[in-house]
Amino acid sequence: MNIKIRIIGVPIIAILVLSVLNVAAASISTPTIAARDTYIPNATAPQQTTIDINAPTQVKTNDSIYVNGTLSTGAKGIASAAVHLQWIDLTTGNWTTFSDGKTGESGQFSVPVFIYFPSTYTFRVTYDGDSQYAPSVSNEVMVTVTK
Repeated sequence: MNIKIRIIGVPIIAILVLSVLNVAAASISTPTIAARDTYIPNATAPQQTTIDINAPTQVKTNDSIYVNGTLSTGAKGIASAAVHLQWIDLTTGNWTTFSDGKTGESGQFSVPVFIYFPSTYTFRVTYDGDSQYAPSVSNEVMVTVTK
């Protein structure tokens, strides 16, 4: 009796082994770390601020004027805060810091301005803000200077 054995299982076993290895390789992955919010105890957002300003609307050249105002949050003035008086530069059209001031105990400030040339000038006051108070920008005031 002559028995012939065909080995056809080797290619099938090889395919099965490769399939198992691919499944195993696909299931092995680098773990990911989910992003999480950082919790800071007692952290609060800066309080909103407002700046109200006023200035004379008509002055003569070489007059000194004051841009007055109040920096506040709600009904409470913000003391000892740096404020910046800005004007629109007539040559570039950009806001330029003209002078700096500091608020008093009730949030009030008064910044002097000396104007030498006739024209109409637009002023505003800015506050940079800090960890407790948000930054803000005042309304604009226009001052016309005549000879």
